[in-house]
Amino acid sequence: MVHHKKAQEQLEVELGKNYQNVYNLVFTNKSGGFIKSAFIHTQMRTLINKAGLAEITFHGLRHTHIRLLIQNVVSIEALKVRL
Repeated sequence: MVHHKKAQEQLEVELGKNYQNVYNLVFTNKSGGFIKSAFIHTQMRTLINKAGLAEITFHGLRHTHIRLLIQNVVSIEALKVRL
């Protein structure tokens, strides 16, 4: 994360007033703004295909996460916190 933060700071210097990270985001687009969900979905689909895995959506990952927690006997209270 330290390396990532330094890279963001360098990008801010390079872009000057065109840098848009007014919310101090950790993950941004190339100009410091919000990453669009379509970009994330495209990148995720690309990585899943390269890995030879079955397609899954972010919502599907959420369900998988909860199912794995339940299988490992995590309490309902802990599940509520994670959701």
